[in-house]
Amino acid sequence: MSLPYTLDLSRRRLAHLDDTFGVPNIVDHFRAGPEVSAIGKGRRNASVALDRNLETALDQTRNRVRDECHSALPRLEFPRNADSHAAILRTPTGRVTQYVQDLRTLAGRVTHFVHHYGLFFLFAIVCLESAGLWLPGETALIAAAVYASEGHLSIVGVVLVAAAAAIIGDNIGYWLGREVGRRLIYRYGWARRIADKVMPPAERFFARHGGKAVFLARFFGGVRVTGAWMAGITRMSWWRFLFWNASGGIVWAVAVSLIAFYAGKAAADSIGRYGVFGGIGIVGLLVLGLVGLHLWRRRVAEQGA
Repeated sequence: MSLPYTLDLSRRRLAHLDDTFGVPNIVDHFRAGPEVSAIGKGRRNASVALDRNLETALDQTRNRVRDECHSALPRLEFPRNADSHAAILRTPTGRVTQYVQDLRTLAGRVTHFVHHYGLFFLFAIVCLESAGLWLPGETALIAAAVYASEGHLSIVGVVLVAAAAAIIGDNIGYWLGREVGRRLIYRYGWARRIADKVMPPAERFFARHGGKAVFLARFFGGVRVTGAWMAGITRMSWWRFLFWNASGGIVWAVAVSLIAFYAGKAAADSIGRYGVFGGIGIVGLLVLGLVGLHLWRRRVAEQGA
């Protein structure tokens, strides 16, 4: 293999170092050195000079790459059309940091929205659920109370809005059941035949236990949606319904709001003081309280049946 051919092949092998790693003048330095040393010397001296210059160029390249790409740094990705900002550094830590920043931005937007419009949405959800739509009214109240524990809402405002929405929604459901529901039942023959069997005992039940039924219906998800309708369909006295409905709505709003408020505040304080394990302990106590409430509700329902 002739010396010019060897030089040309070596230059082509090393050309990608200039393009990829940005090492300037390697090929030019490599091109100049062996050609100068080859002038006036034999093939043997030219070969020795070629090896020496090749080792020097490779050492410079390794040192330059080692300085720019430290072993502790992650992989460098070079775009095909690189701009003046050079390489784009992509790391797992950087991606996690970006995700955390995105979550914080989203949380800030949600907090801003809740701070300005949270009470309006709380009123709408609780009122519509009480009027007969299957919406998560109690869940919305718990979420609003937890936000209040973090200072984003007023707990007094949450209680007042929830109680007012429960009372107004129940009254809407009562009058819809009294004026619309009963007409629909007796409008169709098959519904009238069923109503003739079901309606008399239902009316007797609401005449005897209507107050307790309306009050306790506020604390049970499924009955909370249909209780006001049933009271209206059975023609329960409106003044009696209003008294027990208002009592149940106020007690429900105060109890659920305060439990969620102090539970959320206690969880935040425990995490700040005792770390994650303190928060886990508070969550465990809250779960036990919810289980006890569920058992109490089941027992009351069995006794009522």
